[in-house]
Amino acid sequence: MSAKHVEQIQTIQAEQAVRKKTLLEEAE
Repeated sequence: MSAKHVEQIQTIQAEQAVRKKTLLEEAE
């Protein structure tokens, strides 16, 4: 697994976390 691949995974996970947080805030 290359460093670039790890970086992409971390970026995707960060985006998903932000999206989930946004959805939770909108749901309230």
